[in-house]
Amino acid sequence: MRHRKVGDEDPDDAGRHPVHGRPAPVVLPAASVAPPSDHAPVTLADVQRTAGNRAAAELVASDGLTNGLVQLQRQPVDAGVDADVDADTDAGPGPDAGVTQTPQTTPGTQTTPGTQTTQTPQTTQTTPGTQTTPQRPGQAQAAPVDTDTTDVAYPPARPSLTVTRGTPVVVAGAAPPAAEVAPAHGIDTTVEFWAVPGVATYVDVLVDGWRARRAAAGQTTDVASTRASFVTDFDETMQGWYNRSSFSTPFAGIDAAMLRKLNAEKAKLTRAIAARRVVENGKRRVLTPAERSAQLEAELVVYRQYLIDSVASHLTQGAWGWMLERREHLDFVTTTQRGVRELRNFAPGALPNVDAVALVRGQLAARNRTLSDRERAQAIAQAESALRRRLRDPKATLDAAAQEQAIVAAETRKFGGQGAVDAAVRTAAIAIEERGWENVHELDQNGRPAWGPVWERSSLGAMTTTAIFVLWLIDAYGTGFTASNYGGHGGGGFEGRGRSVDLTIPQRRADGFFDGPQAISFALAIDRAASAIGVEWRVIYDDFSVARAVNERLGQRRIIEVANTSRNRAGDITNINWHGPLVTHFHLDLAF
Repeated sequence: MRHRKVGDEDPDDAGRHPVHGRPAPVVLPAASVAPPSDHAPVTLADVQRTAGNRAAAELVASDGLTNGLVQLQRQPVDAGVDADVDADTDAGPGPDAGVTQTPQTTPGTQTTPGTQTTQTPQTTQTTPGTQTTPQRPGQAQAAPVDTDTTDVAYPPARPSLTVTRGTPVVVAGAAPPAAEVAPAHGIDTTVEFWAVPGVATYVDVLVDGWRARRAAAGQTTDVASTRASFVTDFDETMQGWYNRSSFSTPFAGIDAAMLRKLNAEKAKLTRAIAARRVVENGKRRVLTPAERSAQLEAELVVYRQYLIDSVASHLTQGAWGWMLERREHLDFVTTTQRGVRELRNFAPGALPNVDAVALVRGQLAARNRTLSDRERAQAIAQAESALRRRLRDPKATLDAAAQEQAIVAAETRKFGGQGAVDAAVRTAAIAIEERGWENVHELDQNGRPAWGPVWERSSLGAMTTTAIFVLWLIDAYGTGFTASNYGGHGGGGFEGRGRSVDLTIPQRRADGFFDGPQAISFALAIDRAASAIGVEWRVIYDDFSVARAVNERLGQRRIIEVANTSRNRAGDITNINWHGPLVTHFHLDLAF
């Protein structure tokens, strides 16, 4: 999953708990925001196309239709729960397209080249904090509350991340160098935790937390290797984190990026200073070359320091966010979510059929690489030779179908192998599917957003069902959120399928996560909207207290954690794949 860059967020008015670094729990409001009326109406045909004939028939038999339009009925906050109070908790990971679930042996979240998102299954039984149990339908239910575990301290409060520019001081005779070099940022990545103050001390707290929780579950912990995993994980995360800065590059390219910015600023300042005038003896005159050089250097001195401070500030923010997320990771791995079943067989619908043979031949022809007559004859001869060896019959021959199969195999090899064919087929199938995507910026006949006013301007389209889901979510929650989709969005089988949406709400805590009660309310609205059109859903969001409250309420693991690094084909770290607190958003996948 690729995400937009994020900048420094100003702390909101929510207070941090003096010990654990989180705001005190707040009771969830009894009702969510009133629904707006500025979205396009949903017709029976929409429901039939997206949710199937059974859902459409149920609407016809109900009071949910008026003149062929679906009446979106609001439900109370505690509606939509259908969980068996006696359901067993299934700790084993099931098939989960888009999120590869693997056993976790150390607290660090290491990834290998080509790895998609990773989610860790629950492995130990602990009972810190207040737990809730799913209720049977019809029973009175209290609103879930985000409850922190308290046996392991949270990191210190968010540090100051303000970066300002100083005042240029012109020094007569000063001049910039003929060629700039990247300013020395002073960050030594070979030092443990990059020498960021406080990280090593807090890692000791985390390691002890892992040891204590595993000991309570009858397990042992290799303290040295656990701490070493944190060292490696910090290094990898910080390398990718710099891609989400104004420098737009992993740390490996930070010097080159600083130099590009410095040279661009130098060119801009040179033009601006050339236009300056001074008043001398009542007359305005241009600056002398020496004066221009002195002023340029004075400005560049300030800008070089600004670049250095920006690099350091981004590291400070990343280190703090890393500590907080790894504290959440401890809860995700070691704290039991009671009465919560795994979400099994969660995957998007099948892609449209594509004739792989015709596709490969067409693309080979477009590249002027069609099999020659000699290559075709050679492929048939090799296959026939293999057949004779296998049958021990020197006179065995291939029939027409077998000859065609041999030619197809040769074309596959020339195309780049079966993996390349599979990728091309998937791309072609997605292209077919995209022809039916909705333009989420479409206006209705009255000039209002047909698919609701919540979509970000840069969003691409989405599948019709996804767009309709957002309308239902608007009705269930209101317009107090934003939705976004982009090219290639999603992981695994969801990648580029128009079934993934990034959702954000404006209410945030000082620690960078969404306000807990508001996030719970939003997640329950997602559940109601998905249930209304008959689709399955899953959210990736890294605040464990919210995930546990929602999952236990619904009785299924609907919210999971993903916070790892992204790599290119060469294995180099290029980005981080996080869902809070450094990159706070709900990543929603819809299975239909």
